[in-house]
Amino acid sequence: MPDNAQALMILVLAFMSAVFLIESLYYIWRSMRSGGGQTRKRLRKLSAAGTSSDAIPNLLRREVLSSNSVLNKIYLAIPRFHFIDRLLERAAPNYSISRYLRMCFIFGLTIYLLAVYSVGTSNALGFLIAFLSALIIPYQTLKYLANRYVERFNAQLPDAIDFIGRSLRAGNPLSASLKAVSEDMSDPVASEFRTTFDEMKYGIEVEQAMLNLSRRTGSDEVKFFVTAVLVQRTTGGNLAKILDRLSAVMRARANTRREITVLSTEMRYSANILVVLPFFVAGAVTFVDPGYLSTLFESSTGLILVALQLVLIGIGYYIIQKMVNFRI
Repeated sequence: MPDNAQALMILVLAFMSAVFLIESLYYIWRSMRSGGGQTRKRLRKLSAAGTSSDAIPNLLRREVLSSNSVLNKIYLAIPRFHFIDRLLERAAPNYSISRYLRMCFIFGLTIYLLAVYSVGTSNALGFLIAFLSALIIPYQTLKYLANRYVERFNAQLPDAIDFIGRSLRAGNPLSASLKAVSEDMSDPVASEFRTTFDEMKYGIEVEQAMLNLSRRTGSDEVKFFVTAVLVQRTTGGNLAKILDRLSAVMRARANTRREITVLSTEMRYSANILVVLPFFVAGAVTFVDPGYLSTLFESSTGLILVALQLVLIGIGYYIIQKMVNFRI
């Protein structure tokens, strides 16, 4: 690699590292100095619920997605960004859509510079690798963190439902029971039920608040809870008794899911190793002999073989994941 290209890459990477550091310190400082941080976080949860009839969530949604009016209109016109907004609320509450896109761009630029100036790929191939990496890797990471959030929520939900059932037996209404859960339990259950209680307090109907809870969390267990509450409000019945049975079903589902996870662990690790192994071998070979794999990237036949191999790896990984993931 030419000396001037190497120096340019080092300067660009150093600049991006400095930007990451300054931005991280700024967000830490703002979170420590901001007196309305908790209120702002709770209002942003209302925004992530997607309630269109309430003025406060709409105002906050416009501010969260982008402070620029033109970008805000573009973000709101793309339905996928609303889904990403909910994922960000679960996985990274301090990130907005604009900041997420900025991080994707910086990540893609870093991958492009590494591919072109370190590995020696062509500009077109480097751009394709960078584009796919910036499009897939941050999104999959965000989904992974959001799923971890849902798993923590589901682990606490049966206890929260038992808590609500005991509160209902004591004569408290549903809204007071939700408030008690938000005060006496820990996050993430406490924050989600606090948001639901806030929505009821702001005048949103109970049915809509329950549906917003289901939409925010994206949990199947929450859908069972919401369905039980809505059916009881329509047809009547002993809600406390229904919630007791529901919590028992949730615990049985959790036990079954853990058993399946244990039994499928070997296949999961096999899938991960089979996916990572070709890249590990290619990296090791490139490190030992940098020009050994250059033929694959300098000819059209080699590029076709690389693309075909990537597609086959992706298909195999997808099939294995479908084999070990069950809906219970």
